[in-house]
Amino acid sequence: FITLAVIGAVLGACTAWKFGKPLYRSEARIRIAYATPPVVVETDQNRWLMPYETMMRTQEQVVVSRPIVENALRDPEWQALGRRSSQADVPTEHLGVSFTDPDPSAAAAGVNAVVRAYVAAHEARIARFEQARNAKLQQQRAELQGRIDELEAKVKTTSLEFGVSDIEVL
Repeated sequence: FITLAVIGAVLGACTAWKFGKPLYRSEARIRIAYATPPVVVETDQNRWLMPYETMMRTQEQVVVSRPIVENALRDPEWQALGRRSSQADVPTEHLGVSFTDPDPSAAAAGVNAVVRAYVAAHEARIARFEQARNAKLQQQRAELQGRIDELEAKVKTTSLEFGVSDIEVL
């Protein structure tokens, strides 16, 4: 019995060593900015627009969305591995992105590709947001400048009524 047990243990160990491959898991966490700081005062563009949980679920959907996954699959690091490029190749969960593979390079490349694609999409969204914010500030600036010009013209008209070029002289 002991001899058979030792032979079985040796065969089992050899089989496990030959056929068993380790799986590597790479993970990343993405920080989500819930609100942006106001430029001067709080506006509709920098205050919290939705409940926290709703916003996090929305960002979760963005991470696993088709455009993000397609961009991740076009990532040079992922492409260099010569792997397939289908959406099933980059599984994601929640806002923690993970990728499990027997090859540690593939595990790291998969998660890094998804994170880079998400960050690129997020930065593009922030750039559009900043453009809209700047346009609104420029519009407010133009309105205020128009009001200043209007008041300066009124002061000039009033000063001419008194026969002086500058009302401050009076």
